[in-house]
Amino acid sequence: TWALAATFTTFFAGLIMAVLINRHGIKLKRFWRTIYILPWAMPGFISILIMRNMFNGHFGPINRYLEFIGLPAVPWFAETEWARTTAIIVNLWLGFPYFMAMMSGVISGISKDLYEAADVEGASSRQQFWKITVPFVLYMTAPLLIMCFAFNFNNFNLIYLLTSGLPSNASYFFAGDTDIFLS
Repeated sequence: TWALAATFTTFFAGLIMAVLINRHGIKLKRFWRTIYILPWAMPGFISILIMRNMFNGHFGPINRYLEFIGLPAVPWFAETEWARTTAIIVNLWLGFPYFMAMMSGVISGISKDLYEAADVEGASSRQQFWKITVPFVLYMTAPLLIMCFAFNFNNFNLIYLLTSGLPSNASYFFAGDTDIFLS
C-alpha cells in the first residue's frame, strides 16, 4: 500500500499543479514553476531531515501550530498509521515537482486543436480535462508511473531517515512497523 499511495499521490499532485500552471490567464508562470520546483532542487536527505524535525511530536512546528489553534498534537512517529501518513506526505513533497515538470511538458504538447474542437462541441473544461488531458498524460507517463512505483517500493532511504524504523512493533522483533510497510 505504501508504494501505491506514494506513487499516486505524487502523480496526481503533479498533474494538478501542471494543469494549474498551464492554464491561460495565470500570472507569473515562471515564478510559480520555480517555487514548485524548489523541493526537487534541494537534496532529498536534507528535505527529509527538515521534515523529520517539522513533524517532531515534542518540538515540531506542525504540532505547535495544531496546539495553537486548539487541536491536539499528533503522534506523527509514535503510531504506525501516522508514521505511514507522514512518510506519504514527505514523499509527496519530494516527488510532485518531478511529475509536475514532466506533465507540464506533456500538456504543452497536446494540440490546441483538440481543445478547440471540444469547445465547439460544447464540452466543459472538466470534460476536456478527463477526455483529452488525462488520457494523453497517462499515455505519455505510464512508463514513468511504473518506474516511480518500483522506486517507491524500494525507497528505504526516506523511511529510515524520516522514522529511524520506528514505531516498533512487538510482533516483529527485528523490524519496526515502518520497515514492514516497505514491502
